Amino acid sequence: GFLWSFVLASTVHVVTNMDIYTIRFHDRMDELNLMMQNRDLDHMFRWRVRKYMHESFHVHRQMHHQETIQWLSVGLQGELAVQSGLDKVFSTIWYLRDLHDDVLVELASHLKALMYGPNEFVLYMSKALVIRKGSCMQRGRILTRDSAVGVDMIVSTDFLRDTPTTKTLTFLEAVSLSRKDLFLVCDNHPDFSRRIRRAQIKLAMWRGVIYAARQSKVKGSKWDRLWKD
Repeated sequence: GFLWSFVLASTVHVVTNMDIYTIRFHDRMDELNLMMQNRDLDHMFRWRVRKYMHESFHVHRQMHHQETIQWLSVGLQGELAVQSGLDKVFSTIWYLRDLHDDVLVELASHLKALMYGPNEFVLYMSKALVIRKGSCMQRGRILTRDSAVGVDMIVSTDFLRDTPTTKTLTFLEAVSLSRKDLFLVCDNHPDFSRRIRRAQIKLAMWRGVIYAARQSKVKGSKWDRLWKD
């Protein structure tokens, strides 16, 4: 009897500790359910919250994995990033294609996993987002997996940035890279910094032409007078 109890207890201990994140997730769900019950929240709202939590399980697990990845050497982190397809994720942004392994590893360490529910506005001021799962609407176009938004974050002048309203159609998973983190990587890699600077100039010039053309249509504006001169 004692031996059987010991074996059973050992088995239960091994099984319950196989996936630490799953245990944490269930603990969070229990706390969330208790909180919603204590606050007597609407049942439909409770359902939406639970649905969101289950849909975001994968996203939060990725965030949990980031802590483990930091234990690896820089070389292994690079191989892991490539085999995980992060080079393809970055290639959806035209100025982040064909990155050197050192730059890829450092950029990957700054990626943030994001999750949005249906009919939510996607906020991406000063950061670029790459959709990994789900869909959203922007200017009448449906954006799906591997679509990027906010790629003009590198432009420092606010009125030259294009920030159309973007709203989710389904649950949407994305990864984001902030302007601040991108420039931190630039500080450590001069060649990469020059690449980003060239992209800044190219994008700013193109957006400047578009801005001037639009302003020239405003009667009496300085651009209108300049265009006529």
